[in-house]
Amino acid sequence: MVDESAVRPPSHGAGTTAVTDAALKSPGTQTPRAVAFRPSGLRVVTAPTIVQMDAVECGAACLVSILAFHGRHIAIEEARRVCGVSRDGSSALQLTAAASNYGLKCEGYGVDSAELRDLQLPGILYWGFDHFVVLEGWSRGRWRIMDPSIGHRWVSAAEFDEKFTGVVLELTPTADFRRGGRTRGVREALVERMRGSWRVVAATAACGVLLAVPAFTLPALGAVYVDRVLLEGANG
Repeated sequence: MVDESAVRPPSHGAGTTAVTDAALKSPGTQTPRAVAFRPSGLRVVTAPTIVQMDAVECGAACLVSILAFHGRHIAIEEARRVCGVSRDGSSALQLTAAASNYGLKCEGYGVDSAELRDLQLPGILYWGFDHFVVLEGWSRGRWRIMDPSIGHRWVSAAEFDEKFTGVVLELTPTADFRRGGRTRGVREALVERMRGSWRVVAATAACGVLLAVPAFTLPALGAVYVDRVLLEGANG
């Protein structure tokens, strides 16, 4: 759980407000702008790309990415369990609790996009009221994010102002943080994903083979029919 004392705003600017439990559960939008805020300067980090395999695990994928950025590697399946991912996904409160299990101090803030310049990167943004993304930085008036649904991408100031809800999670390693774990290859990740589902995979493969049989046999039967029936009948 996150309370006001746990999310007190540090020196992020006068307009920054702490995010209470209620605010994280039902966050408000940032103050509308007549013109979208365009970040100046260059400040970019690169968080590892973690692609979500399920629509509900974007938050868990963001946590895995930030942990890996700081040197702690875990499987997304583990993150799903720790984050308590359900059919409705995971909340900012669940991500905060999960991060603390790995020695990351996670503080939630309600901020304006201009105040993100003081954020420790990478951080997690609540995006479009139905998604989490990792904020990696900005350059030339654009924002860079790691979107678990598609990977790294640059976002225009206009799109950022439209999608950013005003809620951000800042994650900082504490003395309890421990590096470790190892990165997994695509093959190993797929095997882990399919564990317990081999019967379904085998049945799907068998159906594929059965469906492929007519594709190979029908042309051959057609050729035999033409050669032995039509052509021989015409010659006879």
